[in-house]
Amino acid sequence: MGQILINYVSLFVVPITIGVFLRFFCRHMKRAYLVTAGFVILAVAAWAIEKTVPSNGSEQYGILALLATNAAAASLLAGLAIQWRSRN
Repeated sequence: MGQILINYVSLFVVPITIGVFLRFFCRHMKRAYLVTAGFVILAVAAWAIEKTVPSNGSEQYGILALLATNAAAASLLAGLAIQWRSRN
């Protein structure tokens, strides 16, 4: 049970936390959206690599694509929340 929790934390909590914190710390920059754009480019590249790797038994590339997607989604949502909060 402990190993399963560690796996879920490393797959979901860590990349989401990294995406939110990077976007939050760059919120005062003029082009903070570049953090989200970088995560999106990383996620697209990770999914492209995952689809083109000939080794069908390896889960590594799929896991990396999932991590990059989680970070990109978290950064996007954090950016939207920061904009929404600043307008209110």
